[in-house]
Amino acid sequence: MKRDRPSEQNNLFSHYQLRKKFTSKKNKVYLIRTVTTESESKDYVRKEMGSKLTKEAAFLLKLRERGVSVPELYQSGPDYLILEYLPGPTLLEIYCLLESEQADLSEVNPLFQGLSNWLLDFYRSYDYKFILGDINFRNFIVLEKNKIFGLDFEDCRKGAVEEDIGKLCAFGLSYRPVFTNWKLRVITLLFQDLTEKLSLDRELTRLKLKEELAEIGKRRRLSLSKIQLEDYLKNF
Repeated sequence: MKRDRPSEQNNLFSHYQLRKKFTSKKNKVYLIRTVTTESESKDYVRKEMGSKLTKEAAFLLKLRERGVSVPELYQSGPDYLILEYLPGPTLLEIYCLLESEQADLSEVNPLFQGLSNWLLDFYRSYDYKFILGDINFRNFIVLEKNKIFGLDFEDCRKGAVEEDIGKLCAFGLSYRPVFTNWKLRVITLLFQDLTEKLSLDRELTRLKLKEELAEIGKRRRLSLSKIQLEDYLKNF
């Protein structure tokens, strides 16, 4: 059966129930429910207000075409997107849960392998010429068997993959509580895995990690001296 293009499904989303508002700094993002018959309904995500949603729609369509795990785009307009709802926790939620349980590396590794596989698919799909730009643990959904789906492609742009991975690891270290021994141990594992799997310049990735930690320190008013930063990064 032929699937309708996103712009052809206007009737399906003309009436819906608002179920929940998701936390988002840049957009208004809602869980909505459409009623197709008296006995059938389905949940979707409605994303509004972003100035780069047309760009994101183009990336979503291209990534799905290239086999990358992203939500399906059902409808788009100049100021909104209707997306597939993926009923799973974010990578950040799983990450925080694992830390609360003081999970060992054997438990964390399958999750990170799912993440590294997704990143490899993404960068390969654009011949390593585009990066995510806004890359953090909230922008990934974890489904069964550590299957990762990526979200939020508004800030995709040309750039060095080392910048993305440095930022990702910096966020991993600085979620509260910051710089715990557990975080240092598991993010070192992630850094090593990604630099090897993605064939990255290790020193450049380390530099981008250091730069992003310094920026995070400024934004959150964390007192991070150069000596402290070097101490945190000595194993990377």
